[in-house]
Formats: sequence, C-alpha cells, structure tokens
Amino acid sequence: MVPTLGDVCAKYGAAYIDRYGHRMPTEHRRVLQLIADCGTGRLGSASYRCAQCSADGRNAVHHTNASCGNRHCPGCQTANNGEWCVKQTKKLLPCEYFFVTFTIPAELRSFVRSNQEVCYRAMFDAAGFALKTALANPKFCGADPVGFTSVLHTFGRDMNYHPHVHVIVPGGGMSGGAWKSTRPGFLAPVKLLSILFRTEFERLLREQLTDVVLPPAREFRREFVSDVEAVGDGVTTLKYLSRYVFRTAITNDRIVSMINGQVTFSYRRSGEQRDRLMTLPVFEFLRRFLQHVLPRRLQKIRHYGFLSRRSNIDLDDVRAAILYSLRDVEPDLELETW
Repeated sequence: MVPTLGDVCAKYGAAYIDRYGHRMPTEHRRVLQLIADCGTGRLGSASYRCAQCSADGRNAVHHTNASCGNRHCPGCQTANNGEWCVKQTKKLLPCEYFFVTFTIPAELRSFVRSNQEVCYRAMFDAAGFALKTALANPKFCGADPVGFTSVLHTFGRDMNYHPHVHVIVPGGGMSGGAWKSTRPGFLAPVKLLSILFRTEFERLLREQLTDVVLPPAREFRREFVSDVEAVGDGVTTLKYLSRYVFRTAITNDRIVSMINGQVTFSYRRSGEQRDRLMTLPVFEFLRRFLQHVLPRRLQKIRHYGFLSRRSNIDLDDVRAAILYSLRDVEPDLELETW
C-alpha cells in the first residue's frame, strides 16, 4: 500500500518532536499531529442515514471519520482549487492582465525562514508598494487606485525553501472615475519593480524587527529578481495560480514509498515532462515539509485596491469605465453585449 503524508506523520512525527521539539514552533507540532490523526477517527466521526440504501434493503447507516481540515494537509485541500478559481474568474475585468513575481535572494532565505511572520507580511506589503508606486507614475499608467491579487508561495518541486509572491494584475487602474490603461503588453519596468520591492522590504524589516540582528546591509543590495509577463485575459493564469493557492508542499500522490526510515517521492524539474524520484531520510523529509507550514492566521492570499473587500469601488463600475474607455479604439463596440 502506497503511504500518505499522514502515514509518515503518524509513524515518525512523535520521534521527530522528541528530537527537535525544543526548537520547533508550536504550529509545526500541531500540524504534525493533525495530519497524523486526519481521517483516523481520533478527531471524531459522524453517522448519517441514507434513504436510498434503506429503500434497497441495505444497511442505511454510514459512518465517516472527521478530517483535520488543516490548510497544510494534502488530503483536505485538494478539492478547494476549482472553487477558488471559478470565484476569481467571475471577478476578471475586460482588459489585459499581467503576471508578476517577486522573489527573495538565496542569501536571505534562511533569515526569512527564521522570521516568517514578519518577513511574509513584509513581502506582501513590499510587492503591493512596488506595484502601486509604479502604476501611479504617469509614464507607465498614472492610475490610483489599482487592484491586484497576491499569493504567497514558499516551496519548489523538491520541497526546498524558495519564498516568493505571485501577483495577477489588471493592466490599468482608476483615475478620477475613469479607467487608465497601461501600454499593450507592458506593465512597468522590471528593474524598477525589483528596486522598489527590495527597498521597501528592507525598510519594513528594519522598522519591525528592532530586536533582531538583521543580515548585513550588503545582502539587501543583492538583486531581488522580479518578472513580469503579459497573460492576455488572465483566465489561463488564474487556473495556473489556483494550483498553488491550496496546494501543499507535498501531495499524497507524489509519495512513492516509506521504507527503512527513507521516504521516496516524485518531482519534476522545471521544463521537464518526466518524473524524477528523490529519496530522503524521513527526518529530512519532515523538515522540508514543515518549513512551508505558515504561521497561524497568516493569509497567503491577499486582494488589494478595488479588488479588496474593503474597497468602496464597485467592480461593475470599474468594468463600465473600462468599456467606455474602449469606445475610443473600438467605436462599434456593443457595451450591452459585454
């Protein structure tokens, strides 16, 4: 029988806590226990009566064990991707979209991992600052407010630590009640976004981590690589992004075996179509998994500007403004059809 992450946690989780529990965050210990207990009955169970089975003369009472519902449990999160994607697709605007990624240099990742709550919030805030500042510049757009959705992603295919923020951005924003578009195929200079992100990220850490020794200033001078890609109407990118919204660092279908304290799992290198296998000592496997457990209550999805729940701008008004702006370039556009 192919093992699951729950099997790994159930068999080795207690031993892992015994060895490293003195320096583990409380949330890591909690997640290990929840995943180990998920679907086993230790979290409770429910009984229900099936009318169809009763009519067929079969046993009408069925029992099901409770799931843990934790966002890091691969068995509990798989079904959520499609629902989120459909919900966000309904919010898409009739304009060009861009997919932006902000990354942290490898030299700073260890520090970020040790100060996750503050650093993750700083990454979100710095990415938002970079986009708002660039798009407010009349050379690129001149709009304020703008709206976008950011998603935190921390793991690579082999479960190594690689924190970065993905952002899907409409190509424009509101200005004085009218829609102002960016140039076709162009959002803002990548170099500018990288510098704005790096500068704000460093400022936030120095402001909020006054009791922590920060990395040397030279580490913040390293290149914070950003990427901007034009992605058309945004539908395909939302589907791609939804896979990361609820995906855990390792899914059960990627675990191949658990033998003699070794866990083997499959992964793919970027650009490859075939699976590779990696075998790790079970404690290293759990260490890699746990470094992607997010601080409790930290939201990994954030909506900004007119896409935020707190915005007083109705999305239908934004859509209408976009369509009216299109009349100048498409005078035969039927607004009611849109």
